[in-house]
Amino acid sequence: MMKDVADSFYSKSDLFIIFYVSAYFLNESEKWENIYSSVFSLVILVLCLLVSKYRYIVFILFLLISTFFIFEKYPRVSNHSTLILFVNIYLLFSSLPKLLFNNNKLIINNNDFLVLRWSLIIVYFFTGFHKLNYDFLFSENSCANWYHTKFLFNITNQIIKPYPDLFYIISPFLVVILEITESIGLLFRKTQLIGLYSFILLHIYLSLGGFIDFAAVCISLMISFIPAKSYLKYQHILSQKIDLLFLRIDRLQCYILGLICIGVIVFFERTFNIYQTNNHRLIIFISGLLFIINMAYLCWYFLKKIYTEKIFVWETENLFYKIPIQVYSFIVVLLFQGSQNYLGLSTAGTFSMFSNLRTEGGSSNHLIMKNNPLEVFDYQKDLVYIEKITPPYYEIKYATKNIKNKIIPRLVFEEYLYNLRKMNVSNVDVILEYNKNRILEKNILHNTNWTPSRLEFKHRFLYFREIHLSNDVKCVW
Repeated sequence: MMKDVADSFYSKSDLFIIFYVSAYFLNESEKWENIYSSVFSLVILVLCLLVSKYRYIVFILFLLISTFFIFEKYPRVSNHSTLILFVNIYLLFSSLPKLLFNNNKLIINNNDFLVLRWSLIIVYFFTGFHKLNYDFLFSENSCANWYHTKFLFNITNQIIKPYPDLFYIISPFLVVILEITESIGLLFRKTQLIGLYSFILLHIYLSLGGFIDFAAVCISLMISFIPAKSYLKYQHILSQKIDLLFLRIDRLQCYILGLICIGVIVFFERTFNIYQTNNHRLIIFISGLLFIINMAYLCWYFLKKIYTEKIFVWETENLFYKIPIQVYSFIVVLLFQGSQNYLGLSTAGTFSMFSNLRTEGGSSNHLIMKNNPLEVFDYQKDLVYIEKITPPYYEIKYATKNIKNKIIPRLVFEEYLYNLRKMNVSNVDVILEYNKNRILEKNILHNTNWTPSRLEFKHRFLYFREIHLSNDVKCVW
């Protein structure tokens, strides 16, 4: 990489930008569903790495375009994509004035890193708090135990329980304790580094099951926790030169090249089925393993230092004093997003992924919030049971996948009917149960009480999971 003598090493801001863009690339290249977004993320990643002089301008471009791609589907996106969206919006508001008025050479400053630290703490806390429910801790459908089986299923294409029965009993409790206590531990000097170690180990295990995109996003935000003085002391490690075949590149470039190779391997396997096997999930395990090896190679110097010197405490950065008002504003937005389940709003996209949480129908399986004491909106209680639809249109878009004999929010049902009418379906009869009444609605698409003439804000921005009121809650993202 060509860098000025005064800027011969990657700054902490540079490191975050490159890691953050690479996380988006891994997110988009997981399935290559949107080829435009995937190729864009690849091009921007290469530019961020190589065009150091204009890195911050490229990063602004990345924030604008990636925000567009995510917002186009929001809130029907993964939880870490939601986190990326919120972080993007904050960084745009924070970085544009600096770029326009040239007030600060480093686009990501100390206040921005403060926001990123709080973002990760809040997300980790909610992922643990949402799991504090009966079905995660005590049900056979617990997502904790589901993952152990999924992990080996990706490799063997067979359902295998790899651990003793006792492990499946204590595993859900260990996950909840880890995510709640360690997220709180990130607030304090003596426990912050141990908390980061714990979450990194968790991400390593989850990466083997296909969650390298989530791991990459969180690890990029972990950079904000690195003390500035410590980073300056060791930043030269990332710029150490490596001879790779006919290339001479630095350690960070080697890491990014590894990530690009992972994305390319996934693309060719999903496109051409190179392995010629019926187990199409094997590529998930392979990409996760390559991600871990790649990360370990980048951090090998630090791993050895941590092991030999037994480093468990460092000088933490600011979390509690001289907090700017915009930081409080962003914290409130994230807290609102993560609390929607308990407020009676969305049940998906709220950092409640793989939590077995249920809050619909006026009650909850949460051990603390079981009576929904914070519920101020009725969207999760306004439910419809679909018994029969004639003609049998049971699957329309994301929200109404296989709705026969299912309970869904009325809001989702209204959107379903609106979409049917947009498809120029002329006549639909529905047998449903609503407010304890069994109703036959003839030609429901002409009934304005059920079929809206247009979708409102609530239809667009509230997002719901499949509802399980009487049975154990299944594990879904």
